[in-house]
Amino acid sequence: MEQFAEHDNNQSDIEVEANVVDHELVTELQMVMAEAKTTELSSLYRRLVKKLPDWSKGVHQGSCVGPVWFIVFHYDLLNSVSNLHFKPLFADDLAVVLSPSVTWSSKVLIPYLSQQITNTFWTLFHRQISPTIPTIHCENNTIAQVPKFKYLGITLDARLSFNFHLQYIKLKIQKNSTVFKRLSSTRMLSTEISHKLYYTYIRPYYQSILDIHPILSSSKKQQLEALNRKIFRIINRWYDAANDE
Repeated sequence: MEQFAEHDNNQSDIEVEANVVDHELVTELQMVMAEAKTTELSSLYRRLVKKLPDWSKGVHQGSCVGPVWFIVFHYDLLNSVSNLHFKPLFADDLAVVLSPSVTWSSKVLIPYLSQQITNTFWTLFHRQISPTIPTIHCENNTIAQVPKFKYLGITLDARLSFNFHLQYIKLKIQKNSTVFKRLSSTRMLSTEISHKLYYTYIRPYYQSILDIHPILSSSKKQQLEALNRKIFRIINRWYDAANDE
């Protein structure tokens, strides 16, 4: 028991130290970025690395180190290269196009860019039962046709339906609810901890469909609500509640 207690105390000390370092990291990053836009962040990186603990095996849960390094390197890159033509950034995807001269226009630059046929796809949007799908070629290369695609984190099919995305969401929720049920049956979870786990691992999936929820059919809304009620029956141990879903 003493060995386990000592291990737990050491783990707590590590987590506290990591949280303190995270706070210092963000504070110093804000101070540096609040200066001039041309500030080089590489010096900040070298200073902060000396402060950080050994995270060769990863960081603690909820650490901001990953997002902070993302900001540091992308900010430094975009402000250090003078011949950037354009730099679209969406979430964690950064596309940087360099040009021999900053005076080149897009019309002059685009013909010199290489084509990535293997990463190019197309979708035919339709409402037909069995549409005729043509074959598209580009410079003797066949462009692959896909039945669905992902845009802004939401999967859409050729009929502009959210069925694939909702199936993915329901699968994730059902997987986590199974874990809830297993832990609850062993009396290992209190109601308070169960609610915290729900807001951490399940609620984000519901939040991800808030934008499309108003246009879903009534049956799909009822299915999602039924899953949510099942989870709360497990959390609150309402085993005697009627379950006809």
